[in-house]
Amino acid sequence: MKKNVRIALAALAAAGLFAGCLLVSGQITIVQEFDDDSGSAASQVYYLSVDLNENEDYKDHKDKIKSLEAFGFLVEITNAGNIPAGGEGYISLSPITPLPTDRNAILNANIPRIFYVSDPLDPGETRTITFEKSQDYIENFDAIDKAIKDGEIYLYGVTDQNTMVKYEDFKLIATINVEM
Repeated sequence: MKKNVRIALAALAAAGLFAGCLLVSGQITIVQEFDDDSGSAASQVYYLSVDLNENEDYKDHKDKIKSLEAFGFLVEITNAGNIPAGGEGYISLSPITPLPTDRNAILNANIPRIFYVSDPLDPGETRTITFEKSQDYIENFDAIDKAIKDGEIYLYGVTDQNTMVKYEDFKLIATINVEM
């Protein structure tokens, strides 16, 4: 009987330790909002810098980040030009200087492309891209993961035509796995 009690106590202790391991990780979601007039536009290039270290949730967990779980964006885009236009987004851990003014300058900077909008907007068309729809455009998740862990991110949006595209209600959303 004593032996059975010891085995039961050992099993409970092991289960408790295992359960404790399951409770030491969690997720945080960071939403970075941008003013409609934030960033700067130069010809085909739209530029934004993001310092996640200014976000309290991020600062509290930066040293405990394990991996990026999900990444996407919300935005309303209007093609203000007179020809159809698609777009691409690139990410860097440091700013490109001087600020690129066209797609070739971005390509020459050799930074990873993280999204590609393959279905162009017609002239005058406005499109709302939801977080779920942005998942269709996201690529190069490893580069995004690295940038999120670094905390300082430089984003470059490029139209595939030399046309003006207006961005409104732009938000980046990242769900991050962290140790608790």
